[in-house]
Amino acid sequence: LDISGVAEDRLVIRLAAPLQNLTSLVCIGSPRLTDAGLVGLSQVLGPNSALREVDLTFCHYTTYGATIRLRKELPRMELVRRQPRCFDGRFVTPFGGSTVEAHTYYADASFNFTRHAQSRGYVRFLTHHETGFYTDSLQYSNFGEQHGLPTFCKYLYRPGVALRQCADLEQPGPHGSVRNVLVAQALSGFRAPGEWPPVPDEGVPLGETVFITAGGVLLPRGLAMEEARDRGATEMVS
Repeated sequence: LDISGVAEDRLVIRLAAPLQNLTSLVCIGSPRLTDAGLVGLSQVLGPNSALREVDLTFCHYTTYGATIRLRKELPRMELVRRQPRCFDGRFVTPFGGSTVEAHTYYADASFNFTRHAQSRGYVRFLTHHETGFYTDSLQYSNFGEQHGLPTFCKYLYRPGVALRQCADLEQPGPHGSVRNVLVAQALSGFRAPGEWPPVPDEGVPLGETVFITAGGVLLPRGLAMEEARDRGATEMVS
């Protein structure tokens, strides 16, 4: 059942009783749906529910807590989706030429990175902008201790990045093409860039990072992050 855009708390709860055999519920982009509606849905359906999939992508008034609650109350649930399919999977991510990590994102917007600290958590929210890119905000579940920061900062440190899906890149070998996602982030502060940096997609080689100054000047390739900062970089795109 697809009720994208119009799903709300009372509606999903009222649908639960007469639709006990419902297996899939799609609520994409429904601004009036909240955690209360999802909790009510799970309580009416009960643990033997036939519901297997729920899509909550761009339902900005639902939280990851609702995902946990749905899985607990409906043990037969197979998929709770909180992000577009294009962002599912494993992505090799360079950082300023200094490190390369693999970032794995799951359908419910939880993630796992190949590093020790600040490597697990979930996407708090994901916003789609009219100009074709997305911004997000992350919450780490293993923030760890950070020198000079009080313990409570683990609840406040929620960094964000901007993302844009590009055309698949053809690669030699058995895998054919690979998905290509550009990631832009500020070199200071926690928030995602409000606008996409002025660099063309083809100006960011696969597996590399480019740096841009506040004036929109693209710095030479191959710079380390600290060197780029010294030369006035304020944003980077990988």
